[in-house]
Parts: sequence; structure tokens; C-alpha cells
Amino acid sequence: MRFLKKIQNMPALLFLVTALSLFPQTALATLQCYRCHGTNSKGDMRPEDFSFRNTSSGGFVGNHRTHMASGATPGTCAKCHIGSGDYSS
Repeated sequence: MRFLKKIQNMPALLFLVTALSLFPQTALATLQCYRCHGTNSKGDMRPEDFSFRNTSSGGFVGNHRTHMASGATPGTCAKCHIGSGDYSS
């Protein structure tokens, strides 16, 4: 009897597996640099400058805001942070 109860759910399971196999979807999680390192409101990638790594605000040690113009891109960061221009998300 236990075996019959398990088999009853088999058609639904096969349907689910078949549907997921025939209609694959690509999962994307896009996260831009400024979401963690800058200010969310303006999309400014320049990190906020702090004297310590402030994980609450995304601030870093340095003077990013004084030597980089507003509207910085990953390519702008790559001048000092080699390879950061290759990040896409």
C-alpha cells in the first residue's frame, strides 16, 4: 500500500520535471557596484570615503570622492583597481 501512495504522486512529479526541462529560464541577479560602494539615490559608483571600512554605508578607506568625478564607471575605478572594469554585475 505504501508503494501505491508513492506512485500516485509520480505523474505530477514527471510533469513538473518535464515542464522545467522544456522551458528553461536563465536566472539573473544584477547588482551594480554603486549598490554597495556608492549612493543608491544617484547611481554614483564612487565609494563613500571613511577612515575605516564601513559596511553599513559602503564606505572605504581612501579619497575616492576627491579624485574621481561624479558619474564614475567601472572603467574609471580600473585605473587604480586593476580588473574592476571587467565587472558586469
